[in-house]
Amino acid sequence: MALNAVSTEWFTEECGLLYRKWPGQSTAQDAHHHEAERRARMKIIEERAEALSKLSAWHL
Repeated sequence: MALNAVSTEWFTEECGLLYRKWPGQSTAQDAHHHEAERRARMKIIEERAEALSKLSAWHL
Protein backbone atom coordinates (compact mmCIF):
# COMPACT_ATOMS: atom_id res chain seq x y z
CA MET A 1 0.00 0.00 0.00
CA ALA A 2 2.76 2.47 0.80
CA LEU A 3 4.44 1.86 -2.55
CA ASN A 4 1.11 2.42 -4.26
CA ALA A 5 0.89 5.86 -2.63
CA VAL A 6 4.26 7.08 -3.91
CA SER A 7 4.83 5.23 -7.18
CA THR A 8 3.46 5.65 -10.68
CA GLU A 9 4.79 2.25 -11.73
CA TRP A 10 2.79 -0.94 -12.11
CA PHE A 11 2.45 -4.09 -10.07
CA THR A 12 3.02 -7.68 -11.16
CA GLU A 13 0.39 -10.39 -10.87
CA GLU A 14 2.91 -12.75 -9.30
CA CYS A 15 2.90 -13.33 -5.56
CA GLY A 16 5.65 -11.40 -3.82
CA LEU A 17 4.81 -12.26 -0.23
CA LEU A 18 3.39 -15.36 1.41
CA TYR A 19 1.22 -14.54 4.42
CA ARG A 20 0.78 -17.26 7.00
CA LYS A 21 -1.64 -16.65 9.84
CA TRP A 22 -1.13 -18.54 13.09
CA PRO A 23 -3.48 -18.61 16.12
CA GLY A 24 -1.27 -16.45 18.39
CA GLN A 25 -0.88 -13.41 16.14
CA SER A 26 -2.86 -10.22 16.62
CA THR A 27 -4.81 -10.53 13.33
CA ALA A 28 -6.17 -13.89 14.51
CA GLN A 29 -7.61 -12.40 17.73
CA ASP A 30 -11.25 -11.39 18.13
CA ALA A 31 -10.26 -7.79 18.95
CA HIS A 32 -8.70 -7.43 15.50
CA HIS A 33 -12.13 -7.95 13.92
CA HIS A 34 -13.96 -5.49 16.19
CA GLU A 35 -15.52 -2.80 13.98
CA ALA A 36 -14.25 0.19 15.98
CA GLU A 37 -10.71 -1.22 15.93
CA ARG A 38 -10.95 -1.83 12.18
CA ARG A 39 -12.12 1.73 11.54
CA ALA A 40 -9.23 3.08 13.62
CA ARG A 41 -6.71 0.98 11.64
CA MET A 42 -8.20 2.04 8.32
CA LYS A 43 -8.01 5.71 9.36
CA ILE A 44 -4.32 5.36 10.19
CA ILE A 45 -3.67 3.57 6.89
CA GLU A 46 -5.48 6.29 4.96
CA GLU A 47 -3.62 9.07 6.77
CA ARG A 48 -0.29 7.36 6.07
CA ALA A 49 -1.11 6.99 2.38
CA GLU A 50 -2.12 10.65 2.13
CA ALA A 51 1.08 11.77 3.90
CA LEU A 52 3.23 9.59 1.63
CA SER A 53 1.43 10.91 -1.42
CA LYS A 54 2.07 14.51 -0.38
CA LEU A 55 5.70 13.73 0.39
CA SER A 56 6.12 12.09 -3.00
CA ALA A 57 4.57 15.06 -4.80
CA TRP A 58 6.86 17.40 -2.88
CA HIS A 59 9.95 15.53 -4.14
CA LEU A 60 8.90 15.55 -7.82
